Amino acid sequence: MAHSTPPPTYTGKFSAIYDLFYAHKTYTQEADFVQSLLTRFGDKPTQKILELGCGTGTHSFLLEAHGHQILATDLSPDMIQAARVKAEARGSTVRFAAQDMIELDQPGRPYDAVVCLFDSFCYVTDNDNVETVLTRVHQHLKPGGLFIFEFWNAAAMIQHLDPVRVARLQHGEDEIVKLSEAKLDYQHQLYQVKYTLYEIKADAMCHVYTERHSNRYYQIQEMAYFLDKASLQPLKWFAGYAEDETITGDTWNIVCVAQAKTRVPLKTP
Repeated sequence: MAHSTPPPTYTGKFSAIYDLFYAHKTYTQEADFVQSLLTRFGDKPTQKILELGCGTGTHSFLLEAHGHQILATDLSPDMIQAARVKAEARGSTVRFAAQDMIELDQPGRPYDAVVCLFDSFCYVTDNDNVETVLTRVHQHLKPGGLFIFEFWNAAAMIQHLDPVRVARLQHGEDEIVKLSEAKLDYQHQLYQVKYTLYEIKADAMCHVYTERHSNRYYQIQEMAYFLDKASLQPLKWFAGYAEDETITGDTWNIVCVAQAKTRVPLKTP
């Protein structure tokens, strides 16, 4: 039986400062690589795309710039609201919806492609839920449609875990310190982390916010097994967002391109 859905992460203050802490992320390079995969494995230049775990929409807007029609979803209503504010400011036509990918059910299907980037897929931690998500992805794709997604490599996570990390950023007159305290649950292949934000105001007042996240890390063979069960055929595995298929114990992120085979009925809980 599938486990119950955890509460949304990246809410409140965490969603408000999300873009600040990930300003260094190579979003443009990643979106360009996804575009190259859509061009290489897709059947037309511009496509109707469904994005899962979109966060505040940065990848969505970059893919839209390539001419695609985007519907983007995320579990966190706060992140979706932040994405909508950005979309309005940009004059973007990307549509955003708050929905758990475990319960994925969006209008406008079938889609030419489904994408799920960053570590979003890793928030699906239970075997039954992994199967459910992938089956729902398949049902939202046209025959031959693409599923492009990223996940954490188990070997790198086990070998190179950094249990404590501290990041400091200036936000106007305020300073924000982000403390990450992590550990691994080897039995369930989970990266469990407690995030603590210290918002130090100009008047020396300090506000503290905490969230706990659980993310699963995967091996390629188990992911291939899950994909096959959902009638999704893996086409390529890449060592991150580059034309490099050599995956080692130092490869943190794996990007997979899979293709929808003939349709299967949705598995009911």
